[in-house]
Amino acid sequence: MAHGHNSSHSVIAASLRRLQRLRASKQVHKALSHASGVDLPQQATELLLALDDRMSLADLARAAHMDTGATSRQVTLLEEVNLVRKVQHPDNASAILVSRTSRGTALAKRMVEVRDRHLTSVLDEWSRDDKDQLADLLDRLVHDLEQTPYQSKPRRT
Repeated sequence: MAHGHNSSHSVIAASLRRLQRLRASKQVHKALSHASGVDLPQQATELLLALDDRMSLADLARAAHMDTGATSRQVTLLEEVNLVRKVQHPDNASAILVSRTSRGTALAKRMVEVRDRHLTSVLDEWSRDDKDQLADLLDRLVHDLEQTPYQSKPRRT
C-alpha cells in the first residue's frame, strides 16, 4: 500500500506542477488575450481579474498572489489605459483603494466568459459525477494546501 501511496503523491505532484506551468504559460496567456481581444501584460490581466469591487492595494496584491511592488506597477499601467481607478482610502491617508472602471469591468467580464467557455469545452465530455467529484476534490486540495504549513523535516508515520 505504501508504494501506491507514494505513486499517487508523485502523480499528484507532477500534475500540480504541470497545472502551475500551464496557468503561468505565456502561450496560454497569449491565446486567452487573443480570444478575448485584450492586449495586457500577464500580471496586469491577473490583477484585473482578481479585483473585486473596491480593494486596497495590499488586499489586491494578496488576492492575486503578487508582491505589493509589482501590484503597484501593474495597477499604474491599468490606470493609464483607463481600466482601473485609484483613490485615497477615506479612513487611511496612506492606503490606496483600487476599483475597475466600466471599461475594465467589461474587459474582465469578456475574459472570464472566454475562460469559462474554454473550461466548458474541456469538460463537455465528462460525466456530471466526474465534474462534481473534481470540483469537490480540487476545492478540498486547495483548502488543505492553503492551511498546511511547509515542514522542514519529514513527518513520522
